[in-house]
Amino acid sequence: MFVVFENLMALYIAIEEECPPEIAFKRLDRFCGQIVKNLRFPWTDKDLHDIEIYRSEGITWKEIGNYFGVAESTIHLVYNNYKNC
Repeated sequence: MFVVFENLMALYIAIEEECPPEIAFKRLDRFCGQIVKNLRFPWTDKDLHDIEIYRSEGITWKEIGNYFGVAESTIHLVYNNYKNC
């Protein structure tokens, strides 16, 4: 579903900006990257509890980071801060 939306957005950019599709996709990727950088993940108690459960099951920090869509170091930092509270 997202791929279809991405293709439509790139088509719209290509038409509006009168540029080739390759350039439209690059502009779309750059724009989406800026949005993602500015997002802050709202950690809930359930998320932190889930991290604790995943660790007890032997799941690596990297795998847990993939579940939440953040870097391994972010998960490790969030978890350590949670344990110290």
